[in-house]
Amino acid sequence: MDVLLVDDEPAKRLALETRLARAGHTVRTRERAEDALAAVAERTPDALVTDLRLPGHDGLWLLRQVRASHPEVGVILITAYGSVESAVEAMHAGASDYLTRPFPGEELVVRLERLERQQAQAREIASLRARVAELAGPDLPIGASDAFRRVLEQVRAVAPTDAPVLLVGESGTGKERVARAIHAASARRDGPFVALACATLSPTLIESELFGHEKGAFSGAHKARRGRFELACGGTLLLDDADDIPLELQPKLLRVLQERTFERVGGEAAIEVDLRVVAATKRPLDQLVATGAFREDLYYRLAVVEIPLPPLRERLEDVPLLAAHFLERARAIGPSARPAQRFGPGALARLAAHDWPGNVRELENAVQHAVAFCPGEEVGPDHLPPRLRGEVPPSGPRLVGLTLPLDYEAVLRRCERQLLDWALERAAGNQVQAARLLNLPRTTFQDKLRRQTDPSP
Repeated sequence: MDVLLVDDEPAKRLALETRLARAGHTVRTRERAEDALAAVAERTPDALVTDLRLPGHDGLWLLRQVRASHPEVGVILITAYGSVESAVEAMHAGASDYLTRPFPGEELVVRLERLERQQAQAREIASLRARVAELAGPDLPIGASDAFRRVLEQVRAVAPTDAPVLLVGESGTGKERVARAIHAASARRDGPFVALACATLSPTLIESELFGHEKGAFSGAHKARRGRFELACGGTLLLDDADDIPLELQPKLLRVLQERTFERVGGEAAIEVDLRVVAATKRPLDQLVATGAFREDLYYRLAVVEIPLPPLRERLEDVPLLAAHFLERARAIGPSARPAQRFGPGALARLAAHDWPGNVRELENAVQHAVAFCPGEEVGPDHLPPRLRGEVPPSGPRLVGLTLPLDYEAVLRRCERQLLDWALERAAGNQVQAARLLNLPRTTFQDKLRRQTDPSP
């Protein structure tokens, strides 16, 4: 990283400069805040490390100036005497992190490495957002993981055809949005998109909702009414929760799909329709077929193309991208824009650690909650819903992107580094507390940290 180090004490400045240079960082140094600001204007660093107490303007002034002109620069503030007030003020002003003197030089190296990962993640989110917008368009769901890329590839392949599509996924995985994406990318995009949630209707009403009814067809039918098949003519009909379609109605639905004609409830005239049917189900229909709860011939008619939608817990790498997308959308809800601009690392850690039983819908609700309770620009852990505020356990190692055969020692070092980083983050950089979280002696923790930072014997 390109680091700008600001400290008016020559001995401390030289010690930190030497330690950072040994860790591979490019380091420039300044003594005063005014000179540092000029250095930032001359060449924007990746990170600014500044002492709070400086001659003239202090570190907080420098922090605010840099954040205003170069918000992409990560700022680590160094405070003395364990000043909680100054640390809190620094974080509110936009500091990425803070350190309290005295601290070992390798601690700053660890913090910079964490900052570098956060910056890389932010760049990746921006890149992924641009790539998704370019490849998928505004109507497609958000996701860049391998699991979700496969969904997008299937959507792009099937959309230009008129083949019926069956979307299979848990509640909240975005089935309706995928159905809308198929419609938007099809030749029927200028026609209507009509959705019917089959699970919300009683068996006596669903037939009327699907096919419409004539005046006087049943008690309360005071006038003729078109059903969803007629309303969707020329476009796309989504049968959401198709697994809840009553068994006795399925033969009539099969006939419509085969012959493209139907009669309204209480009517005799055949009505022709030209539309595409997309069905969505939270339960695999082939399993319902095996139990006799769903007609096999109707299943094959609906599932000409079957697209499984992965639950969010199987594509957790999409959580930051989705959270950023929902944050932008939630900020604009209401009469005035909310101040929240980004997620802090603590909030992102909690989002990444949750298993999301409610899937994407649950994540969107959590983001809306956080934005509503966030008074500043950065969403913190305390702004999340109560169920997400608990302790975040260290996540298990994700063995992705590895080549075979595995480098066993390298994998172990990676797992150990994840544990150390998690403990340090939870302890706000306090190594004694971090060691306690891992049930390790302080000296053992520090030795492991040193070996991670400098693996040479």
